[in-house]
Amino acid sequence: MQDEEYKIDVDVAKLVVIGACSVLILTVILLGTHGYYLKVANEQHALKFNDSVSPLVKLVNEKAELNLNKYYLLDQATGTAQLPIDRAIEVMAANKGVAPTTQPLGR
Repeated sequence: MQDEEYKIDVDVAKLVVIGACSVLILTVILLGTHGYYLKVANEQHALKFNDSVSPLVKLVNEKAELNLNKYYLLDQATGTAQLPIDRAIEVMAANKGVAPTTQPLGR
């Protein structure tokens, strides 16, 4: 029995194909997982930051809201005044979209 020669039969081409396919499958899995992670992280970031309102923007909007609902003389020399927004809508609707004027006609 010691004189018997053992022959190791290895199909190298088959091993190379199996190895290449394994590397390719592993690469696809890793890239897919990473892409999914980035998608979820981006969605979470958007939910956290894109829907939030800056305190400065909130303050400016509050001030603008206050100014929309009061009478204010803009220019005394020309007689230009600011109306509350609700009143301005009523005036524009009554005049069929033509802004009222204090100037005499023909000027």
